[in-house]
Amino acid sequence: MHVYVDIEMLLYKVMYRTLNNSLLDTDAQRLLSAVADIDAWVLTMQNHITNKFTGDHSFYYAMSSKPYFRSILYPEYKAHRPPAPELLHLIKNAFESKYCTSIYKINGLEADDVLSIMSREHNYMPIIISGDKDMKQIPGIHSNLDVQEFVCVTSKESKITLARQILTGDSTDNVPGLHGIGDVKAMKIINEALKANMPLWPAILAAYALHGKSSKDAELTAHLVYLLQESPEERWTISMLSI
Repeated sequence: MHVYVDIEMLLYKVMYRTLNNSLLDTDAQRLLSAVADIDAWVLTMQNHITNKFTGDHSFYYAMSSKPYFRSILYPEYKAHRPPAPELLHLIKNAFESKYCTSIYKINGLEADDVLSIMSREHNYMPIIISGDKDMKQIPGIHSNLDVQEFVCVTSKESKITLARQILTGDSTDNVPGLHGIGDVKAMKIINEALKANMPLWPAILAAYALHGKSSKDAELTAHLVYLLQESPEERWTISMLSI
């Protein structure tokens, strides 16, 4: 089986854990500690996968490459975030050097887009390892970074995830959605549409209209939250919500 890992989130978690370790005084010590932490996680993750699933396994690690196309499309995208500490760049460089044959990057794409594209290259269910619930736009077998529990996400469920994201937006990435609409209210809108055999896009547009927003607002959010499936040039279309 092919196992696709959103390694960026792990690198961030390790970086902050290392920076908060008062026993580490220098950047050299912090880097050595971070690299050891990451290596231990990789080994544990691979052991969990091989014990859970029979057969041969190939592991691939997706990483980001700036400038992101979303920042060009919408300059406010992630613009509220402070610059990353220098330690993160050191950790990334060390990881890339050690795992270079298993790393995939595409210019202008974030790790989740790279992972989404990679995972669709074969006609069988991939294993997705990520701490980001929005990765469930990708059909496959999903697990968090602790690699303890696995959940199967169907094609229908992946499209429902996309619809939910268009309604809620993503405050973490500065992506606008509908004010006051969280996951629960978004799922209510989606479930009502499905129950009435109504396509999801008209239901989303109706919700946007109720909040005084236009179809262009909905389309912008859709472009920002949609994970690419085929190529860096691909963009969101209404057909992506067809169930």
